[in-house]
Amino acid sequence: MTILSGKTERDVREALVSRILCNLEKKHPVLLLVSGGSAAPLGVSVCQDIETACENASFPQVTVSLIDERFGPMGHDDSNWTLLKKHGFAPHRLTGVPVLTELCETESTFEKTTDAFNAFLSHSVSLKTTDNLYIVALFGIGTDGHTAGILPHSPPSLIPLSSPKFAAGFPSDVFKRITIAPPFFPHIDFAVVWASGSEKKIPLENLYRDIPGEKHPAQFLKLAKETLVVTNQDIKAHEKT
Repeated sequence: MTILSGKTERDVREALVSRILCNLEKKHPVLLLVSGGSAAPLGVSVCQDIETACENASFPQVTVSLIDERFGPMGHDDSNWTLLKKHGFAPHRLTGVPVLTELCETESTFEKTTDAFNAFLSHSVSLKTTDNLYIVALFGIGTDGHTAGILPHSPPSLIPLSSPKFAAGFPSDVFKRITIAPPFFPHIDFAVVWASGSEKKIPLENLYRDIPGEKHPAQFLKLAKETLVVTNQDIKAHEKT
């Protein structure tokens, strides 16, 4: 894991786009997972940069999906996929794969949608060994140390890494959430985290510590094959505790 302090969103875009284009030039298909929330505009910008770069080239497929989603009917106002669209996500050369595909909101569709997302991630992991799929993910980090849809002490935070479960759904205070689960993190080739604002200093500095993922889910980011944390703050390393 590498933490870069005093940087900007432009550094995140350049890191992601250059890595994705490098793999496309090697004829490696790419799966790009993006976050909602404050990271949504950045994810959309990365997708737009990739489409511009691929305009006059024949590259393998780039598939874009989400790291986590707020459950509800397809296209509901609080959906992370809807948020991407509001910020201009309209893929032409990229293939968009939303998490939500049901028009109604019931317990059975919640379970069905969670299972479908798990199947999508499982298939992506299997493609890594046969088609050289390269998996990239853009994360944020919360003031409570959460990342993706994995909240502290939530059911996904307790899933053992040995589990074959790559996605999990659970009810939170406001929304039912569907998110990647801890066992999926080791299959991410390149994880990039963007965190801005002084309120993110403590959860970022805690990445230097060894804290159980149940308490500080951002610890799971260390499991990716390569993790780059980019922040506009001045982050100091602490002694491990």
